[in-house]
Amino acid sequence: MEGARARAPTGLTLDGSGNLISAGGGFLDTAIFIHSGITSTVTTSFAGPSDDPMGLTIDGSGNLISVDWYEDRIYIHSGITSTITTSFASPAAEPRCLTLDGSGNLISSDSTNDSIYIHSSITSTVTTSFSSPGSAPTGLTLQPVAPVGWTGKISGVTDPVEIMGVAVANIVQVKGVA
Repeated sequence: MEGARARAPTGLTLDGSGNLISAGGGFLDTAIFIHSGITSTVTTSFAGPSDDPMGLTIDGSGNLISVDWYEDRIYIHSGITSTITTSFASPAAEPRCLTLDGSGNLISSDSTNDSIYIHSSITSTVTTSFSSPGSAPTGLTLQPVAPVGWTGKISGVTDPVEIMGVAVANIVQVKGVA
């Protein structure tokens, strides 16, 4: 898309094909951009669900999850589209970042309380929270793990380079696989 450009990018994640997804814009001028690989080329974009998307992540089913700093909400999209299937209030004001742990639990942060929250699955229920070691946590990530439901068997593949978009070299340990 010629001229498509995120101002003040505030959220980054990768889809299962290795394409960068970014959120950006300014107050009341926001969009989510899907790039061609990890490049500046934007293949498509759509309006963010609210005024100020900050964090992005992708669940095990390929659905985009976004958090909005201004509205204090977490949104679950249908795939990587503007369609919202559900949303819920963030645990505190000014949510900033999202990621998922290896069990599919959402981890979020906020800059008002300088806290990090571990949710029960992808819900508003918080099972654990703790103070950030610094102020205003603005970035969360975890080392890639095997996708939820992966059995450790790849039929007909003898030397894979990637598994569901994750470089094999980055998969350190898979639960239950020797």
